[in-house]
Amino acid sequence: MKKNVLRSVPALLTTELPPPSQLLAKVLPACPSCSAQDRPLLFPDWRLWLALPVLMLAIVSLMFITGMGVDAGGQAWQHLQAVLLLLGMGLGAAYLGYMRLSLFFQVLAFFIIFNKLGLMLNYLLMGLQTPFADAQLAQLDALLGFDWTAHVAWVNDHPLVIRILEEAYGSYPWFFLLVFSWLVITCHFRRLQGFILLYASTGLIAMLIGAWLLPALGGYGHHAPAADIISNLPASAGRYALEHARLLNAGLMPNVPLDVSVGLVTFPSFHTVMALLFIWALRGTIWFWPSLVINTLTIISTPSMGGHYLVDVIAGGVLFLIVWAVLRHFRLLGDDERPQPFPWAEELARRWRRA
Repeated sequence: MKKNVLRSVPALLTTELPPPSQLLAKVLPACPSCSAQDRPLLFPDWRLWLALPVLMLAIVSLMFITGMGVDAGGQAWQHLQAVLLLLGMGLGAAYLGYMRLSLFFQVLAFFIIFNKLGLMLNYLLMGLQTPFADAQLAQLDALLGFDWTAHVAWVNDHPLVIRILEEAYGSYPWFFLLVFSWLVITCHFRRLQGFILLYASTGLIAMLIGAWLLPALGGYGHHAPAADIISNLPASAGRYALEHARLLNAGLMPNVPLDVSVGLVTFPSFHTVMALLFIWALRGTIWFWPSLVINTLTIISTPSMGGHYLVDVIAGGVLFLIVWAVLRHFRLLGDDERPQPFPWAEELARRWRRA
C-alpha cells in the first residue's frame, strides 16, 4: 500500500493542472437560463450609477449651506482603493465572460460608494439644525399604549432575551453578504437589481425624513432611563449616535467625520426597512424561513437595541410598503422572475432519483 502511494506521488507532481478559467467554470458553471439582457455590463443599473454624481452635487450644496466640511480620515482612501479594485475586478471578470463574478464585484463597489455618500448626506442634513421631534414621537407612542421605559426595563431583566435581540440587531451585515452572494450565484439578477433599488430609494427617503424633517435622539436620549434600568444592556445600545446628533443639532460639529460616522436616523426605523427588505429578497429560497425568524427578531429588537420609538418601527414598515408598491407598479423589482436553482442542482436531483 505504501509503495503504491509513493509511486503515485511523482505522477501527481508532474500532472498538468487545468487553467484557472476551467477551475472557475466548475465552481460557477454557465447559467443558460439567463439571457444576455439579464446580464448587463454595468450593474445594478446605469441610472443608479448616474444618481451618484447627483448625490455628490447635493452634498456639495449642503456643505455650502451649513458651512460644514469633511474630515476624510484614513479610511476614506482605503475605501476608494477598495472601490477601484472591485470595479477593476468586475471589468476583468466581465471581459473573461464570468458575468456573475463581475456583477458581484460591481454590487460591492456600488454599495461602498453609496453608503459613504449616504452617511455624508445624513450628517449634513442633520447639520441644518431642525428641532428634535422626540416629544411628538413619544406622544404618539403614548397614544399607541406603548411604554418605552417599561419595555426596556423588561428586556434588561432577561439576559437571554438581551443576547438574542443583540445578535439579531447586529445581523444585517451578514444578511447583506448572503443576499448579494445568493442572488448572484442563483442568477436572480433582476431581483438583486430590485433589492438595490429598494435599498437606495428607502435609504434616501429615510434620511430626508429622519435627518432633516423629523430628526430625533431616540428613546435613550429623550427618556434618559436610570442606570439600573439599562444595567445589563450593551453599552452602545441605542446610544452610539447621541453625541454626534446633539453636536450637529447645536452647530458644534464643523466637519463630517467619515472614519467614525454612524447612522443618525431615528424616525423611521431603517433597521425595520432592512429587515423587511431581506425577507423580500430571500423569498422562495432555502434562506426564507431563517431570514423571516431572524429579521422578525430584528424588528422586535429596535426599541431596546436601537433606541427607537414604536412609531419609528411602524413608520419603517409603512415606508418599505409604499416604496415597494411604487416600484412594483413600474415593474422595477423583478417580481415576475422565476427563481432559478443552482446550475448544477437539476443534475444532482436526477442522480439522487436514479439512486
